[in-house]
Amino acid sequence: MVIRFNAYRKLSGYHPFLFNVSKDLCHALKYPNRLDVLYYFYNAFSPYSNLNHTCPYNNDVYIRKCILNDRMFSKVPLPKGTYMLTVEMDDGIKNWVSTVSVYFDIDVD
Repeated sequence: MVIRFNAYRKLSGYHPFLFNVSKDLCHALKYPNRLDVLYYFYNAFSPYSNLNHTCPYNNDVYIRKCILNDRMFSKVPLPKGTYMLTVEMDDGIKNWVSTVSVYFDIDVD
């Protein structure tokens, strides 16, 4: 399974910003790398999801009751603005099976 993270910043429409990363999810979960963007997202969302083991995943993956707080953004200080984060997954045959979009505003220096 391949997972892709994209970050966009709203200026006159949403434009690519900061990163566009594709990773093999199974490899990244088996061999975590603290310097990888997937590591930060995994650690932020894992307490709220069923992603508590490595592959294979034979059931639905969910993230429930997740709350983003300021501490999650301390590693990457972002300027004020409106942002969109997309997470896409494919089935290994280049068929994208899910897309999750998260919209958020940063209004603090």
